[in-house]
Amino acid sequence: MSAPPGWRAALAAAALALSVRAGLFVAASRVHPDSFMTPDSYGYDALARTLLHDARFAASPVGPPQTRRTPGFPLLIAAIYAVAGEDPRAVVLVGIGISVLTVWLTAWVAGRLWGARAALIAGVLLALDIPSATASRRLLTGERCWRRPRSRGRSACFS
Repeated sequence: MSAPPGWRAALAAAALALSVRAGLFVAASRVHPDSFMTPDSYGYDALARTLLHDARFAASPVGPPQTRRTPGFPLLIAAIYAVAGEDPRAVVLVGIGISVLTVWLTAWVAGRLWGARAALIAGVLLALDIPSATASRRLLTGERCWRRPRSRGRSACFS
């Protein structure tokens, strides 16, 4: 039985994505230890901690229920906190893993559809994609990157 076309390219792209994303996270964390947190991150962190400790979807144990955000991402954060401890860096590492998995899946699908060369091109392009690499090192839902760019041509992922 032969391996599907592009599986080596998909693995190489995933390894490249892991090194880029983990390298960005480590380098940024050394310069500024809290660089993975954004203003929205603190809100998601508070929701996750309240879910974990009080089983309520609110920003604080005594606060009103949250109605502006969906519970999916805070539930994921609470699950990670329950397994790995209440360290936001664990959530970022899971996000990096999901981002690397996305690169691998993209390259694998390209390889299945169009061959090994397409797998390598698609995987390398996504592995080196600056907005997704930058966003993966932060505690974010990812939806900020899909909003319209801000003024002066900057994407919201770079804020």
